[in-house]
Amino acid sequence: MVEDSGVRRRKALLVRDTLTSEEQAERFRAMRRKRQGELVMTQDFQSSLSFVLGAEGGFSNDPADRGGATNFGITQATYSAWLTAHGMADARVKEISEEYAEAIYLENYWNAGACQALPSPLNLIQFDSVVNHGLGGARPMLTSALAFPGATVEQEAFALLALRDNLYRRIVGRDPTQDKFLKGWLNRLDHLRKAAGL
Repeated sequence: MVEDSGVRRRKALLVRDTLTSEEQAERFRAMRRKRQGELVMTQDFQSSLSFVLGAEGGFSNDPADRGGATNFGITQATYSAWLTAHGMADARVKEISEEYAEAIYLENYWNAGACQALPSPLNLIQFDSVVNHGLGGARPMLTSALAFPGATVEQEAFALLALRDNLYRRIVGRDPTQDKFLKGWLNRLDHLRKAAGL
């Protein structure tokens, strides 16, 4: 008899609830080793991740930040959803490990944003876009940046940076409370342009 997904999920939750946090971490590492073929960590991903982690910093919980509490740039909601999806107990994002942060960035941002299919340095800029704007915000900007036949990768990368610059300014235009973040957002774009060699 085949179990339905609801039964399998309830069993997974029962197992999860009986494991210590260290057992959960080891279970995650074993699952990750098993899935290594799917989660290919290319050099482009590693260098892109280094940029994002440097830009995002550590724990932050600014009341004006719409994302709420974040650590390594990962929100509490994203961390909680990822832990649940991997059969682990919820935990505070303030205590997220760098290993888990890397796995989330690989699965939820690099792979989900199809960054591995893009040439360098466009993949770095798209990855950072997905991190900052979510898939729903990043995809239309990438589509617009790629809309010019015959454009070079560098021209497409510049177009994506310009679209992001415009988006940040529109955000502040619609919601002046976000003005305190504009300088940091634009500085990030400038550092991103330099990291991309543009």
